[in-house]
Amino acid sequence: MYLYIVIYESIMSTKSNSSKMHRTQLFLPKKLHSLLSKEAQNLNITNSELVRQMVHQYLSKNHRRKTEAGMNLLLEMAEGGS
Repeated sequence: MYLYIVIYESIMSTKSNSSKMHRTQLFLPKKLHSLLSKEAQNLNITNSELVRQMVHQYLSKNHRRKTEAGMNLLLEMAEGGS
């Protein structure tokens, strides 16, 4: 499964969000696009909004994991560990 992302330098405002956004184009395999569309429809949101929510959730978890690992390392060092 491949996911291609093309980032455009154009910035646009949306009706639902007054903040400026960067346009990103995704090329998804047919099956993945179908699953995305069905989930967005079930949630009554656009595909774009679902992708934004999923990316935000993924990045937040990833950042939290790195922060927790860093804090654990600092605690270990403070306790006299390596």
